[in-house]
Amino acid sequence: MKLEIVHSTRYRYSGPIAETVMEVRLRPMDGNGQRCLDFHLELSHGVKARTYVDGFGNHVHYFNLVRPHSGLSVISRSTVETGLGPDPEPGEELVQDFLRFRSPVKEVDGVRELARRNLEKLYEQLCVVTGQRHDICCLDMFCAAVAQARNPRVPAAQRNWWYWSRRRKARDKARSAGSGRKK
Repeated sequence: MKLEIVHSTRYRYSGPIAETVMEVRLRPMDGNGQRCLDFHLELSHGVKARTYVDGFGNHVHYFNLVRPHSGLSVISRSTVETGLGPDPEPGEELVQDFLRFRSPVKEVDGVRELARRNLEKLYEQLCVVTGQRHDICCLDMFCAAVAQARNPRVPAAQRNWWYWSRRRKARDKARSAGSGRKK
């Protein structure tokens, strides 16, 4: 079976911006029972993309638009043949592996060690080792990393540093409100 696939993304900005730098991975991969027969990428403003293949076998198109613009469109058109048998060529296992779901954190010794760390001490050690006081959001990034190290299936929101930043700020606010009460 042949499929015609069109992907369209349009960016509109509230005012002109000076530059856009972008990478897209829109060309379908070959393998796992499919083959990309044709691919075309259309970019507005006459921009021409360059391409390379990343470590996972994806065709990456990248470009830089360096002139004022208030919008940008990226349209890809692909023809994909499906229903093919597994490709005997090397690399088919890469496609199979890429499509398989896994938690965002690998089981390695360094991750298990990170899961056991005291985050406040880790942040203080960072400041001591570098000889400077770092933005407290570094602590929030540590929290996000450790949450994933402790639970590879942690909810998606808890993988973001800003989730932990909000929790830290709420905790700090509660502490300061509690210390200001009269006894």
